[in-house]
Amino acid sequence: MDNGSEGSGIDEAVGAAIELFMVGRIDDSEKACREALRTHPKHADGLHLLAGICFQKGDAAQALKLMKQAIREKPLSAPFHLNHAIMLENQGHHEDALTAYGEAIRLDPAMDQPLIGRGNVNVRLGRFADALADYDRAVALAPTAAAVHLNRAVILRRLGRLEEALAAYDRALELQPRSPDIFANRGLVLVDLGRTEEALRDYERALGLNPDHAEARNNRGKLLTRTGRITAAITELEHAIRIKPDLATAHNNLGNALKGKCDLAGAARAYRTALRIRPGFPKVHSNYLFCLSYDPAVTDQELADAHREWGQRHGRPQRAYTTWPNAPAPDKPLTVGLVSADLHSHPTGYFLEGVLSAADREHLCFVCYYCGAIEDSLTARLRSLSDQWRSVQNHSDRQLAEAIRADDIDILIDLSGHTRGNRLPCFALKPAPVQVTWLGSCHTTGVPAMDYILLDPTYVPAGCEGWFTEKVVRLPDIRWIYTAPPYAPEVAPPPVLERGTITFGSFNNMTKINAQVIELWSHVLAAVPDSRLMLSWKTLGDEKECDRWRALFAAEGVSGDRLILTPGPGAHAKVLGDYAQVDIALDPFPFSGCISTCEALWMGVPLVTLPGPRPASRQTLGFLTAAGLTEWVADDADEYIRIAADLASDPNRLAALRRDQRARLAASPMCDQRRFAGHLEHVLRRMWRRWCEEQGS
Repeated sequence: MDNGSEGSGIDEAVGAAIELFMVGRIDDSEKACREALRTHPKHADGLHLLAGICFQKGDAAQALKLMKQAIREKPLSAPFHLNHAIMLENQGHHEDALTAYGEAIRLDPAMDQPLIGRGNVNVRLGRFADALADYDRAVALAPTAAAVHLNRAVILRRLGRLEEALAAYDRALELQPRSPDIFANRGLVLVDLGRTEEALRDYERALGLNPDHAEARNNRGKLLTRTGRITAAITELEHAIRIKPDLATAHNNLGNALKGKCDLAGAARAYRTALRIRPGFPKVHSNYLFCLSYDPAVTDQELADAHREWGQRHGRPQRAYTTWPNAPAPDKPLTVGLVSADLHSHPTGYFLEGVLSAADREHLCFVCYYCGAIEDSLTARLRSLSDQWRSVQNHSDRQLAEAIRADDIDILIDLSGHTRGNRLPCFALKPAPVQVTWLGSCHTTGVPAMDYILLDPTYVPAGCEGWFTEKVVRLPDIRWIYTAPPYAPEVAPPPVLERGTITFGSFNNMTKINAQVIELWSHVLAAVPDSRLMLSWKTLGDEKECDRWRALFAAEGVSGDRLILTPGPGAHAKVLGDYAQVDIALDPFPFSGCISTCEALWMGVPLVTLPGPRPASRQTLGFLTAAGLTEWVADDADEYIRIAADLASDPNRLAALRRDQRARLAASPMCDQRRFAGHLEHVLRRMWRRWCEEQGS
């Protein structure tokens, strides 16, 4: 209805109440508004104002009730529908909010605010393409509004359109060149593009404009961690937390940085703090579990219980699938889905390549769901070896589950476990009738909907299957297959022949080098006079970190001149080439080597390992068993020292190993792609037939 029919007096009274509201006199405005509505209870603008007052005071239910009354009286007001949408969005009624924003847009297509609002809701719902369409229309209406370009840039990044996102950030900066928010977000795109130093400069620009910009410090600390600059990263992240103590992502990133320097207790505290702030943060909880896997102070049962807790907290979603359209035909060709964020130059990518190369495509069809952003030459090879390839980095867990169901996946395989970029919440939805975890998991996922875990005869001691929520299925020889990269250098002679002294080495993640490892390796060095130890990892480009490691070894009687600390080159071929400087590799514990073990062995270097009951400690054991090299497997610390010293005592034997070891590995189950692919097909078929039988029971 037209408010004018009610007389100018009420309009003036409501107008006065609105003026009071606009200058912040909320209580006076409410009093005046209620007085006006007492005599004219259907006055649309009065109802609209009172709804806004109630909303500002936190009475959302009353605000929505009044807003609906106002719209009934004045249904063609676009601003009314806009504010109604804002209230609905605030209360989490996202679908209703979309409808209200849509009505505001229909009534006044020239307004940009409802388009921005609807775009924001679409982002929350994971409907990124719809959000971008709204932002594009808003930009056309308000081309000089920096915030709209910023929103558009954020969503373009989510969609993986990185160059367009960068252009949108640049346009926002033209309009608002002193915005720390824009610089802080633009740096994220530069990280995705691999332009690390430019990203750091953007974060520094943001902090130059606002030293207390917690998100910029958080982003910078995360990137410094990734590039191995641990000391600076921890300083930055602690600063971010002082500014904004409830920034859960900063606590998570601090946990990652502390884990990178093997401060496992400190890392665990940081992860727990992040989870207290945001209990529903499954990726942080996964980081916490991985941290526990490195820690020798955590018992094996405590580790298993912690994984089960993840499943209880995050692995029981609402509206999980309980039926599937797949035909229960036991002998049909199987469509197998592979889900990973690591289909690039990463251990998972290296291990997967041989399987895709050798699998019998008459019986298995592979659909890869790539959840990562990095693309390199290995990504290209994996894509070419796949029957179908889906880039799903920007899919929500529900959207990914829907895509998997649309592809009629029979067996869905998780390749991440609790490693970075995992999609375990999607597996919790059970989008496929049979679900398996393989490669990425060093332990159980804890997800009730995960049916099986693929292991091997050595990975989990008999009787320890109870640690897993999944049914343990053991492949006959080994749970992974090593495919050496084509650029691997030729094997070099052992350096002792030229130097006259032994060089031990480890190219493992320094997170694995705990106090017990330092103590044992120091005893190895003491048992082999004049020997040295070469450690290579990205964090060793940080001089303060190097000083810290020297001090830790010095406390065990190892002088600094016996340590060779190198950050390791970036190129993988150069990493492999550096094994020419190592005579004997030493395996850490309780988290043993994986791809680093394969690479040391492929480059002819013998390797000493000390497995325990924990699955992560038995990775190297699996490779050595498959290669027939179990004489390098120690039962205790004394035997570890003896094996290392015996190898060091015979340079001629080391030279013979260098000559013969690569051929031995190539002929073993560790590298036999066709044999492994046949075993994998057999166990997958067995799983499928069991499901088919269950459907008929």
